[in-house]
Amino acid sequence: GSRVMSTAGPVYLDYNATAPLRPEAAEAMMEVLSQPANPSSVHQFGRAARTLLEAARETIADSLNVQASALTFTSGGTESNNMVLAGFQTVLASSVEHEAVLAACPDAHLINVDENGVVSLRHLETLLSSFSDQEKVGILVSVMAANNETGVIQPLEHIGLLCRQHKVAFHTDMVQAFGKLEITPEESSIDYLTVSGHKIGAPAGTGAVWCREGRPLSSLLAGGGQEQGRRSGTENLGGICGFAAAAQLARPSTIEHMRLWRDQAEQMIIQH
Repeated sequence: GSRVMSTAGPVYLDYNATAPLRPEAAEAMMEVLSQPANPSSVHQFGRAARTLLEAARETIADSLNVQASALTFTSGGTESNNMVLAGFQTVLASSVEHEAVLAACPDAHLINVDENGVVSLRHLETLLSSFSDQEKVGILVSVMAANNETGVIQPLEHIGLLCRQHKVAFHTDMVQAFGKLEITPEESSIDYLTVSGHKIGAPAGTGAVWCREGRPLSSLLAGGGQEQGRRSGTENLGGICGFAAAAQLARPSTIEHMRLWRDQAEQMIIQH
């Protein structure tokens, strides 16, 4: 039978804003934070930190089905998006993108969406056709994989094919899709992919950019040349190790039970 829901206190459900920190992520972080850890140092503490950093990179790359060497750690989705967008003269973005894209590119050409919030491939085709081959070299199409407010999943495969046909770069903000949808950027004609840690139970202040080999990636921060010169600044190793621990657990196969809980909760709300 149905169990009576406890009314002990408020229940947190706003995972699209941020997910609670996973205990496994907290544990991984505490382990790192209890020792001096600068991956750029050459002594044994630094070398141990470097080993942890690269193991975390492998884990997160594995969950995204990409090469670890193509992954750059950042402070989150906003920085990741800004980093990608900074490299292009012209940006075509969907009208329902996150502020981290729209505010970073106030002059972006907006791609229409239909009444269901899905990008109009026809309008994208029209926009792309209006540029000369010379102009297309500096164009980036930016469309999120899943919308943070509506949950709508965009047709990335079709958008990617269109971008390939027109020889323009394609970026997708996967902050909401990471850990929920199967991701195969190498096969999906995606050139840039951005993710954030705190949506999957890692701490806020962690994120990453994947960039296809041969594509440019602008550095926003000058400094000591960390992250292959793509992002200077001593790496947030505790956060990154927490990010990796969460990435190992946040797999599409493991969220099926959450889908059931959500559907049951919706039914209960409707019935009452």
